[in-house]
Amino acid sequence: AVTPERLAAASPSARVPLGVPTLLAHERDDPLVPSAQTHAYADAARAAGDDVAVLELDGAEHVSFLDPGSAAWQAVAAAVA
Repeated sequence: AVTPERLAAASPSARVPLGVPTLLAHERDDPLVPSAQTHAYADAARAAGDDVAVLELDGAEHVSFLDPGSAAWQAVAAAVA
């Protein structure tokens, strides 16, 4: 069953600091997840001492950066190189 405790335990923000550099890639106009959610996590992680970068992608779909043939993939690969 879904409980407030289980939801809190599954929250990425509840897991900071991770202690590793983190890149968050987000489609600027993602229809499924608002970019404010990514920025809120980044802010929480930074406040906890993590090194976090946010890469906003234009013209990508929700998970297009998972496709090695996409421009979004190239942008993420360049950011972590």
